[in-house]
Amino acid sequence: MTTAKNGKSTSEEVLLAGVGACEEGREMAVKQFDNAVESGSALFSDLVQRGEKVEDDIVSRFFETTKIKTRVQNMRQFFGLDNARRERKIEALSDKVDKLIEAVAKLAEKKVKEQEEKEKLARQAKTEDKTSTTAKAPARTSAKSTTSTGSTSTSRSAPTKTSAKSTTSNTKSS
Repeated sequence: MTTAKNGKSTSEEVLLAGVGACEEGREMAVKQFDNAVESGSALFSDLVQRGEKVEDDIVSRFFETTKIKTRVQNMRQFFGLDNARRERKIEALSDKVDKLIEAVAKLAEKKVKEQEEKEKLARQAKTEDKTSTTAKAPARTSAKSTTSTGSTSTSRSAPTKTSAKSTTSNTKSS
């Protein structure tokens, strides 16, 4: 190991140089921090002043806007253009339309049922007419009879009668 002028070794000098550099860095950091605190507080004061101006501007605009909105609302009410009243009227009309739709649907359903009943009765009447006309038609049969003289003559048999009660009871049961 070599010794320096004051009897210190080189390694001690390097160590002391490092400690000195650290102290120099600390002093510079303290100065920078102090400067930042001073400029930061000035910056902070400046930002507070700007914020107060913006707040005043916003508050004045808000009250101005509120005044304008109040005036517009008063004018709408004066001329009958109030949204709340209009919405109530629309809601009432909507309810009336819904009730009318229900009434029309019920009437249409009733009309369909009546029409179906008429068609059913018409079909029954046609069925009764067909059965009654077939029951009333005489049964015609022709038979040739020979007489003793050898001439042929046709004779008709009497029509068969069926009771009307039996045909109506047959159609009602079907």
